[in-house]
Order: sequence, then structure tokens, then C-alpha cells
Amino acid sequence: MNEIKEYTKPEMEYILENANLTESEEEVFKLRAKGKSIVYIGIELGLSDRTVNNRIKHIRSKIHRIL
Repeated sequence: MNEIKEYTKPEMEYILENANLTESEEEVFKLRAKGKSIVYIGIELGLSDRTVNNRIKHIRSKIHRIL
């Protein structure tokens, strides 16, 4: 499951400041948190669906460590 839940603005700020996301992960995180699809994100950022899914997996792992 590669879902990223909707976060409040303070939660988003906390995650972006503390999760140590790469620039690419941060872009994916912001789009996914806005409800954009994996296909949309891939097209928008020029990434394959597989790469987007991998980024989301890494993002979720990093978020899990800080929350």
C-alpha cells in the first residue's frame, strides 16, 4: 500500500523539517499528500510509476521513524 495520508499544515511542516527527505521525495510527498495519483506524479515529475512507488515507500519509512 503506497498511500500517504492527508496531513494538517503543522504536520506537513514537521515532516518536511524532520524526515530528512531528498528533494525528489519531498516533491512526491507534497503531490501525494494533495491526493495526486501515482500516474499523475510520474508524469508531472518525469518518473516511472515504479520509481514513484519506491519514493513513497522510502517516504513512509522516514515518516514512521519520526512520528
